[in-house]
Amino acid sequence: MLHGPCHSTLQPASASKGFAWNLGSGSTGTLGAGVMETGSLLAGAGVLLAIVWIWFAVYYWLNPQLKNPDAKARMTGTCGDTMEIGIQFDRKHVAVKTCCWTDGCITSLNCIHAAADLAKGKSVDAILDIDADAIQRSIGGLPKEHWHCATLAASTLHAAMDDYMNIHNLDSEPSLNDNPPDGNA
Repeated sequence: MLHGPCHSTLQPASASKGFAWNLGSGSTGTLGAGVMETGSLLAGAGVLLAIVWIWFAVYYWLNPQLKNPDAKARMTGTCGDTMEIGIQFDRKHVAVKTCCWTDGCITSLNCIHAAADLAKGKSVDAILDIDADAIQRSIGGLPKEHWHCATLAASTLHAAMDDYMNIHNLDSEPSLNDNPPDGNA
């Protein structure tokens, strides 16, 4: 029998139990207790399928989706984290449902969830007033090295509002700078 990198032999210590594979020299393997191995294989596949199903269930439970958000945005920050937010509004342009997602760190997750929670129950103009400082305050503050997470969450929220205002032809409340210089409005 040949041994080496192209030819190998694999046999368990006790070949008398009916399980032996001879790989490489053209021989086929034999299974003396085929029913037991098939049952074990099926049980293993069942456990694997159960784990995958549980993973999908938990993933969708932790990441709620809006079927048709009225406003949505997805942004990637300089750190490489991506955040996404979706918002549904009622007829009075008040946010009633939100969903969010990030592939970033736990701080990014906290910030985008805080931004979504702060937006609920607010008008478009009130949502536009939510900034990185408001997000930081709502989660109890952040270390300086994670301030960019709150900034990215606020930018993503504002981008969603831009999306909503463009779709519905809305303008934010006029500011003093929106008046013509001669005072004629």
